[in-house]
Amino acid sequence: MYDALSDSEVIQRVLAGEKDAYRALVHRYGREIRIRANRVTPKVFSSEDVAQETFVRAYFRLNTFRLNGNFQAWLYGILRHIVGDLYREAERAKNLPFDELADYVEELAAQAPVPEGGTDLSEALRHCVKGLPDNSRRLVRMRYEEGKSGLEIGALLEKTQFAVNTALMRVRRQLRKCIELRLGYEV
Repeated sequence: MYDALSDSEVIQRVLAGEKDAYRALVHRYGREIRIRANRVTPKVFSSEDVAQETFVRAYFRLNTFRLNGNFQAWLYGILRHIVGDLYREAERAKNLPFDELADYVEELAAQAPVPEGGTDLSEALRHCVKGLPDNSRRLVRMRYEEGKSGLEIGALLEKTQFAVNTALMRVRRQLRKCIELRLGYEV
């Protein structure tokens, strides 16, 4: 019944009291939200719970959605806020028992197998890390070899935790691009 309606039309119906119409939006975007939640949720938390929480928060904030906006992008924004809160919570509790870079490499390998006769993934990672600027290599070493948190690195470098985490995010992005180029595929 609601499948033929646009997101805005479904939202208008939900806001007008047709609460059942919201199921159409959950059905329409549920898979994408679960996939994205599974990729970005810290391992110590349930990605399924994060996906559900995304739809619950969206439902209760539906009246703040701009009807001419992109509903999927809006959902992704809610998901990002939830995951950001989880990372901050995990960092405070110090219960992130996984190496983010190793998880990233495993995810990369699972998404696109290394072509036969091609470069080995760990070799590509080593090559790409060596190609980083000195300050970026230092960040990688402190975070992934020494296991220091963003807060600890920030204290040592006289930077904020946010600045360190942002820099690490950029470094991971650089490494991802380098590995993709080195292995000849895009993830």
